[in-house]
Amino acid sequence: SPRCSLILTSLQGTLRTAPMSASGSVQCIPGKWVFKDVEAQIAKNHIQFDGHLGRKTRFDWNVSAPELDTLWPELSGALDSRGSLELDGVNPVARFGLHAADLHYRNYAIATLDTEVAMNNATQTGDASFKASGIVIDDVDITQLTAHANGSLRAHSLQLKLDSSLGKAAFTPEGNFANDT
Repeated sequence: SPRCSLILTSLQGTLRTAPMSASGSVQCIPGKWVFKDVEAQIAKNHIQFDGHLGRKTRFDWNVSAPELDTLWPELSGALDSRGSLELDGVNPVARFGLHAADLHYRNYAIATLDTEVAMNNATQTGDASFKASGIVIDDVDITQLTAHANGSLRAHSLQLKLDSSLGKAAFTPEGNFANDT
């Protein structure tokens, strides 16, 4: 079985005139990738992650990118995300958030974006919310788009609301699933 290991004590350089640095370690062992204290800084953008990927996964991250244009020339705005994810092949456990402001890419834009997700293996419940405003997709303006989902397989609900230049829509289904076998 292949094994590999990369330990990066310090990497310094420049990416499109922005200073960059990176450090951390990555190991490939049979059936698993292990990331330890992996960090990268490009201009004011900072990415940090730690964990392992394989049959069982545990992954933590922290991303702060206030200057997206230094990462990709046609992209602008700011993005922040923090979270953790555990997968054991059956039930995931996740908690993360994603927040963005003034995103622009070609003919697309989002003024604000907020997403929060929490899934719990012990209670088999979850809650997810999504809210975006000032969305522009070519000639379509979406003033606001919101979604909220929560519950479990036994009892769950979803709320969707859309307000756009093409019209308004709202959708609120509820459901349940029972395994009676």
